[in-house]
Amino acid sequence: MIQEHGGLYSLAMLRKMGIEVPAPGGNDWSHEADIRKGLDRYVHLCFRTSHPMLFRAMQDKRIEVPIYLEVHKGITLMAERPIFIPVPDSSELVRELPMRIVWNPGFAPIQKKKNIVALHSAAAKAGYSPLLEVSTKSEEKVGRHLSSFNLRVHNDRLGNTPLEAAFQGSKVFERGGPYTDLYTVADVRDAKQDVRLKESGPLKGFKFENLWFPLEPKTVFYDWLYITALYEHREWLRTHIFRYAGFTDIEFNPERSINCQARSCALLVTLMKNEWLDQAVSSPEAFIKLLLSQEYRPDHVRRNQEAMFRH
Repeated sequence: MIQEHGGLYSLAMLRKMGIEVPAPGGNDWSHEADIRKGLDRYVHLCFRTSHPMLFRAMQDKRIEVPIYLEVHKGITLMAERPIFIPVPDSSELVRELPMRIVWNPGFAPIQKKKNIVALHSAAAKAGYSPLLEVSTKSEEKVGRHLSSFNLRVHNDRLGNTPLEAAFQGSKVFERGGPYTDLYTVADVRDAKQDVRLKESGPLKGFKFENLWFPLEPKTVFYDWLYITALYEHREWLRTHIFRYAGFTDIEFNPERSINCQARSCALLVTLMKNEWLDQAVSSPEAFIKLLLSQEYRPDHVRRNQEAMFRH
């Protein structure tokens, strides 16, 4: 079956391709848990022949006779991740360039750092250096400060609200929203996992206080939140981020999302260098009009698989 369909696929890709696995390793509960956490988009490999899940699968008679596929240690996991380059002299405003790198799987911080180094090294070979990682995984303090998880936006009713909570709580769906109670969650990561965000139908737009943001241009609401959150620090930013050729966010996967803090940071630099920032943040209408007058069109290309294998 693997040879017939051309390789190993994630649960999400199997469902997209309409492939039914006759002997799945995980049960329905396991699959639902993977989907909730976004792990269904990854191929799950095991590094031992006596795994507890195999015991359960055989006990449930989902698997009767296990077959082990040995993966040669010389096979390297590859992935593609983007870098974001401010281009103030172009109507693109931000240039998104994919870089193919050796991928170090896993959730440990050391694995994230290895991937950041690999991405920045690939960019340097392509002529883009230095880069700033904009995330909580950044080695540089300024990069961690610029992470959306550390930024706050002003709310007239609640004061300063975590950016990520404001973004998630302002979503308006066909059957519900905005869910403004998410503005005050104790952990902003819980806001992203709220079940209502997945069960309220198609996304229609965003409503933050009395401001309405459409779905086009793509990323406009996230960009607005990010840039307005940093506006009061604009002079400090001039002396701290203008020296970077571009920005990255190692957690951003174009297969799974469209909004990216590294892209928003690159857009902020372009607006500042062109002296457009004051005009842009004067109102949502002015911000949207400015982006529409340019060729700022964040790409959202879904590929068949996130990673590729090669010797």
